[in-house]
Amino acid sequence: NTITIGASGDTTNIVGTLQNNGAAVGGANTPAFQAARTTNQSIANNAFTKIQFQTENFDTNSTYDKDTNYRFTPGVAGKYYIYTQVQMAGLSADLYIVNIYKNGATWLNIRNGSDTSGEYVLTGAAVDTADSNDYYEVFAYQNSGGALNVIGYSDAAARIYTAFGAYKLIT
Repeated sequence: NTITIGASGDTTNIVGTLQNNGAAVGGANTPAFQAARTTNQSIANNAFTKIQFQTENFDTNSTYDKDTNYRFTPGVAGKYYIYTQVQMAGLSADLYIVNIYKNGATWLNIRNGSDTSGEYVLTGAAVDTADSNDYYEVFAYQNSGGALNVIGYSDAAARIYTAFGAYKLIT
């Protein structure tokens, strides 16, 4: 179908909201947050340990709990881009895994092979459809034979070595 509004040279103002199958088009990428680990955290040997991202870089809708559960609960249903980066030091040819959990179970599994550098950075991201009350957390695992540290930033530049974040996608 063709709709003609005005004639050549006319100025036409259209007021209203664009619709896409009945839903408004556009919006904000919120809720959104990013949290970081600012000090080292010990990760026990041969056990999954929740990483406590205790500092918020931003949190648009207060959806990340940095004080108690260290988890993201969207509060708004939708599709979310969820990501993490975790750096661990002291490994030598050992298994290292980072998982993002959804509602208490593994949702995204990120793993490395062996390396002799002794320091690993694992990153992972994916898109998920979340209900308003779903929650996401990050856990790390290593089997070096003893406890090792997830690295937090401690330098003057406040670099981020270990982070967790998410933002709602506009769909």
